[in-house]
Amino acid sequence: PKGFALSRRSNNSFFAISTYYAPEHADIRALKYFTDGTNDILYMGNDGGISKTINSGASWQNLNGTGLAITQFYGLSTSEQLPNLITGGAQDNGFYTYSTPGCTTNFGWKNNTSTVGDGYDTQIDINNPSIGYGQSNGGSYAFLKSTDYDCSWGGMPEPLTIGGWLRPWQMHSATDKLYVGFHDVW
Repeated sequence: PKGFALSRRSNNSFFAISTYYAPEHADIRALKYFTDGTNDILYMGNDGGISKTINSGASWQNLNGTGLAITQFYGLSTSEQLPNLITGGAQDNGFYTYSTPGCTTNFGWKNNTSTVGDGYDTQIDINNPSIGYGQSNGGSYAFLKSTDYDCSWGGMPEPLTIGGWLRPWQMHSATDKLYVGFHDVW
């Protein structure tokens, strides 16, 4: 099981106080405990920011406020035909697209996947910028394709050997061929 657990001094066992995706974010990086004389407080640092609990993890308060927006991009791609079209794969947050006709929000960026864990590298088709490709480690597919300027994504057939994450790939500049490196090149 993923997450973290609590054990009290009077008890010789642990019990879960979070799951992998709860309370606030996966990938817990730091825990800091102290007491203010009234409450036992546990702060948690993770890929999504900072949270705290004062009731042994029964509930959590997000301390990010409105100014701490965290996104770590694994890869970005741009279009030669539409210079303001940018798409990228983000850790724990799928794919984001910037300045896409008809689908952007929030300062021009739009998170446009809800079923993808880590979004990795992306490619925008050299000859047709309405087509995009993305790599992921979550959801049902490792490779995804968009046909609407990266506003939405669907799975695409994969080679028999998936290999590790962050697979190298390159689109041929004169054709619509996308080469993906595994143990073998497909």
